[in-house]
Amino acid sequence: MQNQVDELFQFPEKKEGLLKEFFSFFKNLEPNQLRKKPFYIKLLNVLRIVLIVIPLASIIGILQNLFYTSVGLQVAENSVLTEYLAKDMVLFLLIFSSIWAPISEELAFRLWLKPSPYRISIGLSMFIYFLSSTSINNEQFTLLDPIIEQMGSDYQIFSFILLPLIFLLCGVVIGSLVKIISIIVSNNKNSKIQINIHDNDNSEIVENSTDNIENSKDKLKKQKSYYLISIIVSSLFFGFIHIANFNQLETLLPFILIITLPQIILGFVLAFIRLNYGFIYSVVTHLLYNFILVFPVFILYTFFSEEYINAINTGDYTNYEELILSDSLVLLFIALVSIILIIFYIISIVQMLIEYFHYKKVNKNDYKSTK
Repeated sequence: MQNQVDELFQFPEKKEGLLKEFFSFFKNLEPNQLRKKPFYIKLLNVLRIVLIVIPLASIIGILQNLFYTSVGLQVAENSVLTEYLAKDMVLFLLIFSSIWAPISEELAFRLWLKPSPYRISIGLSMFIYFLSSTSINNEQFTLLDPIIEQMGSDYQIFSFILLPLIFLLCGVVIGSLVKIISIIVSNNKNSKIQINIHDNDNSEIVENSTDNIENSKDKLKKQKSYYLISIIVSSLFFGFIHIANFNQLETLLPFILIITLPQIILGFVLAFIRLNYGFIYSVVTHLLYNFILVFPVFILYTFFSEEYINAINTGDYTNYEELILSDSLVLLFIALVSIILIIFYIISIVQMLIEYFHYKKVNKNDYKSTK
C-alpha cells in the first residue's frame, strides 16, 4: 500500500509533499532541491499552487474590504481596464495581462534571485522600467502628457511593449560587458593562484585547504542571507509596484502594505517556484494566475450580447428580462469550467494534506528503522 501511494504522488527523491516542500524551503533557504522532479509533476504542482493562491487572494480581498470600510478608506482601481474595454481591445488586454506582463514582471522581480551578471543587469533594467512606468502612469505626473497626446493609442503600444524591450536590450548589453570583464579578471586571478601554488610548500597547501573549508561555510551563510534578503525585497517591491493599479496614490500610500498584500504573497510563492523549479516555471505560474483572473472578462466582452453586458455594468436588468440562447450557452460553459476548477481545487487541498501526513508517517518509520 505504501509503495502504491509513493507511485501515486511521484515523489521518489524526497519524502515531502508540496506543502512541506514550501515551508521547508523558507525554513532552510536551500533552493534547487526539487529540480529533479519530472516535468509533469512540476507542471501539476504549478497548477495546484495557482488554484490555491487565487482563492487565498479572494479571502484576503474580502478582509481588505472589511478593513477599508472600518477605517473609511476609499480604494478605487484606475480606469485602464475600462479604457481597454471601451476601445474593444479585450483581446489585447488578455494577451498583455496573460503573456507579456508575467514575462516582463518575472524578469524584473525573480530572474536575479539566482545571481549572475546577465540576470542582475536584466532584472535591474526591467525594474527601472516598472518604476518609471508606475510614475508615468500616475495622474500626478504630467511631464509626458504632450508626447502621449501626439502619439495617441500608439503610446500604449510603445510603453507596454517597445519600451520594456528597449530596457531588456540594455540589460543584456550591460550584462555582456560585465561578463566579459569578470572573465578577464578571473583569468588573471587564476594565473596568479597557479604561480603561488608552485611556490608554496606542502604545509601551506594544507593550510589553504582548511581555509577553503571555512570559506565554503562562510559562502553558504552569505548565500542563505542573500536568498532571505532578495526574496523579501523582490516580493515587497513586486507588491508595491501594483499600487499603480489604484487612484489617489497620495491617500493610499500609508496603507500600501495592506492594499498590495495579495501581490506580496504571490511574490513569495513565485520566488519559491523560481528558485526550486526554475525561471520558466515561475513565468508559467504567473501566466496561469493572470489568465484565470482575466479570462472571464474576455469571455464576457467577447461572447455575451451587448444587452447583457450593459445590464451587468449598470446593474439594471429591467430591459433584459430573459436570457437569449447564446448568453445561456456561455453561462453554462462558465459554470462547467468553474465547477471543474472547484473540484480540482478541493482535490489539490485533500492531496496536499494526504501527502503531508503520509510522508510524515514514512519519515517517522524511517527514523525508527535507523535506530
